[in-house]
Amino acid sequence: MKLLLAEDSALLRAGLEQLLSALGHSVTAATDAEELRAIAGQEDFDLIISDVRMPPTMTDDGLRAVHDLRAANPTQPVVVLSQYVAASYLDRLLEHGGFGYLLKERVSDVEEFVRTLDEVARGGTVVDPEVVTALLSARRTGLAQLTARDNKVIQTRLREAKLLGSTAALERFDAYPGRGVTQDRIDRLATCEWVDYGKDLIIVGATGTGKSFLAQGLAVAACRHKLTARYFRLADLADEFDATADAAYERKALLEELTKPAVLVIDDFLATDVSAFALAQVFNLLVKREHSSTVIVSQHEPEYWYSVFSENAIADAVLSRLANNGSKLTLIGEDMRTRDDFQEERGTLSKQLKQRQRSKR
Repeated sequence: MKLLLAEDSALLRAGLEQLLSALGHSVTAATDAEELRAIAGQEDFDLIISDVRMPPTMTDDGLRAVHDLRAANPTQPVVVLSQYVAASYLDRLLEHGGFGYLLKERVSDVEEFVRTLDEVARGGTVVDPEVVTALLSARRTGLAQLTARDNKVIQTRLREAKLLGSTAALERFDAYPGRGVTQDRIDRLATCEWVDYGKDLIIVGATGTGKSFLAQGLAVAACRHKLTARYFRLADLADEFDATADAAYERKALLEELTKPAVLVIDDFLATDVSAFALAQVFNLLVKREHSSTVIVSQHEPEYWYSVFSENAIADAVLSRLANNGSKLTLIGEDMRTRDDFQEERGTLSKQLKQRQRSKR
C-alpha cells in the first residue's frame, strides 16, 4: 500500500517507517500537520496514519488535518494515533465513519497494528477498546463500570498523585453560574480533553471558595482516565527545589521527574513567601511542561504576580505561557469551609499536612 505517515516524534516515526517498509509498503513521512496537508493535497494515498497532537500548536493539529482531508474526500482511509484517551476525538471522527483510532501503546502489538491498517484500508472501522470504554465512562461519574484491572491502574495513579484530599471529585463540586463556573464547564473538564491538548488552567478565588478541592478533583479525573497526575502546594515544591540549590544533578532530575505527569497541580501559588531561586525553578518547570497540562491555584489574580517576581520579564513570560495555552476560572460565592459536608474533609487535610511536615524533619 501507499501510506502517508504523519508523526512529529522522530523516534516513533522512524520505527513505524522501518516496520511498514519492511512489510512491503511505500511510506511517505510528514513531521507536522501543515506538511501532512500539503503532501495529501498533492498525492493520493491508500491510507493515512496520523498522530493527533502535532506541531505547529501541539494541540489537535493532526486530528483537524485528517478531519479536513476526509471532509474533502470522505472515502479516504485514516488511522489516528493518540497518546491519551479523549472521547471527543471519537465523536468527531465518527462524523465520517470508516476509520481507525488507536492508542499509541497498541503500536507495540505489531500483528494487531498491521491488522488494523489492513482493515481500515479496506473501508472498515477499528476503535481501540479503551477508547470505547472512555466514551461510555465519560458520560458517567462513577467507576462501577470499570474492570478490576482498570481500577488497579486508577488506584496506582491516585497514590502517585499524592493528593491531600481523600474525597475530592468533580461530581462533588457544586457548580452554578453564581459560583463562577457552570456544570457544563465541569463536565467538559471531566472528559480530560484539555489534558490531551496540553492546555493549562488557572483557578483563582478567595479563601474557602473550593479552589483546592476543584484542582484536586481535576487530578482525580485525570487518574480515572488512567493519566498521570501530581499535586504540590507551592511551598512544598519550593522546598524540593531549595534542597537542590547546590546539587545541579539532583535539580535536573527533579525537573525531569515533574515534567512527566500529564497533569501537574501547583496549589497555594504565591500564598506564602518562597525563595527567588525556587521561583526561578518553578518558571523553568513551566517552560519544560510546554506541551503538558499544569493547573495553577491562587488567591491572587495573575496581575498580582508582577509584584512577586523579581523581574517583570519573568512574570510576563509566565503569564504569556499560561494565558496563551489555557484558560482561567474565577471562583466566587460562600466560604465552603463553613458547610458541614466539608468539615470532615478539612480534618483529613489538616492531618495529612501534619504528616507530611513530620516526614520532612
